[in-house]
Amino acid sequence: MDYVETRPAGPLAERVSFWRLRGAAQTVELEPVPPDGRIEVIVHLGEPFRVREEGRLVVQPRVLVAGPGTRPVELVPGGRVDVIGVRIEAGAAARFLGDVEALVDRVPALDAFAPRLARELAEELAESTGEGWTAVLERRLASLVGEADPALERAVARVRASHGRTSLAELARVSGLSARQLERRFRARVGYGPKLLARIARFQRAWELLRAAPHASGAALAARAGYYDQAHLVKDFRQFAGEPPRRFLAGQQREEALAGFFAG
Repeated sequence: MDYVETRPAGPLAERVSFWRLRGAAQTVELEPVPPDGRIEVIVHLGEPFRVREEGRLVVQPRVLVAGPGTRPVELVPGGRVDVIGVRIEAGAAARFLGDVEALVDRVPALDAFAPRLARELAEELAESTGEGWTAVLERRLASLVGEADPALERAVARVRASHGRTSLAELARVSGLSARQLERRFRARVGYGPKLLARIARFQRAWELLRAAPHASGAALAARAGYYDQAHLVKDFRQFAGEPPRRFLAGQQREEALAGFFAG
């Protein structure tokens, strides 16, 4: 399958990236896609994927929002794949989604939150040609993620830059907020607290290191990613990837593995 990712010009680039995945599905098996703390707006122009929800497979809406996750989303393509996505940094989507905390580990239809946006995105993207899809996204999303929260954004940026190796006290200092204010702001705009976002960022770093050095020992991988020990690394992989590191890596070594395209 063909995957492209790009960032829009201007201030939007700090908070948003656009991606598109096209091709023919090569698998009929569910694949885990780990969380990265971001929110995604997704439009299926091809056949919608199927997702496991409460032990059963359901067909995704054509236009949906993937809320911030605390566990992997299990997906399988439904046939012809043509998916356009907007990956929005933690804290930047609250303006048009409202209560982000209520979206944690949910993948509902976008029209439940922004019906006009859902309808217009689907219509305009279906009619776009060539690279016109990026212009549609840029025009539609610019005003929606334009409301900045500088204190929160500084804290989120610190979590990303440190790959989760930061403390609540440091984030409070960077943001200029008290620890209690920071916690409240995170839950309202990110969906969960800064400690969990830091854990997810650290897991993402460990996954990146594992892909780059698949034969490294578990202890070495844990140390490089900032874990106390290998047991903590395995615990996070089980929570965020659904499997221990080596087993997850083995399942992701196929060229068409979904998690490889959607890695944060």
